[in-house]
Amino acid sequence: MDNKETYFNSKEFRKILQRYEQSIKMEQQEYFESEELTDIAEFYYKEGRVGEAISVLDYAIRLHPGAAMPLVFRGRMALIDENDVESARHYVDMIVDQLDLDCLYLQAEIMIAEKDVDGADRFLRSNLERIDEDDVPDYILDIAMLFIDYGQPDKAAEWLERSDETDLMDYREVKARIAFAHGDYEQSEKIFEKLLDEDPYSGRYWNSLASTQFMSNRINDSITSSEYSIAINPNDQEALLNKANGLFSLGNYAEALKYYSRFYKLAPEEGAAPLFMGNCLLNMGKASEALPHYEEALNLLRKRQTSTSEVLQCLAFTYSQLGRQDEALASIDEALQLSDVNKGEVLVVKGHILLENSRVKEAINCFVEALRTTSF
Repeated sequence: MDNKETYFNSKEFRKILQRYEQSIKMEQQEYFESEELTDIAEFYYKEGRVGEAISVLDYAIRLHPGAAMPLVFRGRMALIDENDVESARHYVDMIVDQLDLDCLYLQAEIMIAEKDVDGADRFLRSNLERIDEDDVPDYILDIAMLFIDYGQPDKAAEWLERSDETDLMDYREVKARIAFAHGDYEQSEKIFEKLLDEDPYSGRYWNSLASTQFMSNRINDSITSSEYSIAINPNDQEALLNKANGLFSLGNYAEALKYYSRFYKLAPEEGAAPLFMGNCLLNMGKASEALPHYEEALNLLRKRQTSTSEVLQCLAFTYSQLGRQDEALASIDEALQLSDVNKGEVLVVKGHILLENSRVKEAINCFVEALRTTSF
């Protein structure tokens, strides 16, 4: 089991949590260390209780002005969950110890979010000489983990080469994730299997193993690995999503819908959940039930300023099946205006919708245009 998960299940933490929740219930402002409050916030966050997590962090920030832990956590939530770079930077600026490692990591994350990956790398390198010498080994591994978390395997590999802590589990985990990112699923799987031999109760390792197995098209094995993770923590969002994806790939849409629904309850602000729920229902021949899920997904993705291309295409298909031709074409035309869209792919979708509505000549024109926009 992950160290944090073990701590959350400990009597020590449960006692602190109970004392905090009792103080809230009695409307009494009791003193807690900033670390204690941050742990409570992380526990709530993992349970999908985001509003309560924010309340705890806000209390911690008022009680301990300038303390790094609650400010970093709140800043990371602003950056990742709220897509609010300015707020994240505001929380960073409030930290007294600007050389706190987590503060440095968050500053780098902000740069990565602003598409300045090389700038983040230079910033982190520039601080190697400024931090405590004893912190350097952890710093190097943490940065390698940070870059792989943000989908930068080459940068992660560069930092990992600086480390001589090759026996550490964190080192091997990053190595496995770099292999995964480079498409070497066999090596990735071997490393995660060895890590699980040493720590069979790590939900994170089971989730990573499930992902490597899924990408190797060993769907049943992937589902089994996800089930181990769910047994460890029934509210593990990644595990629920992995199992749902596996079931969907096998065509078991009704069962996949159950797990997407469980994921949705834990992360209602994620646009992915209603999108996938809609896909299940559409494949089950329930277009009218799928429609509100797609509409919700579109609103959430717009709110998060995330790509809406996929959901717009799904909406177009659904509207078409429901005989709402004008809305179907409006959705597909909106998708065609997006900067990140594969225009040829969307034109093919538009052509199929036109064919469904007996507009043969227009459909043929769409297919011809799709061919013209495709690069070979």
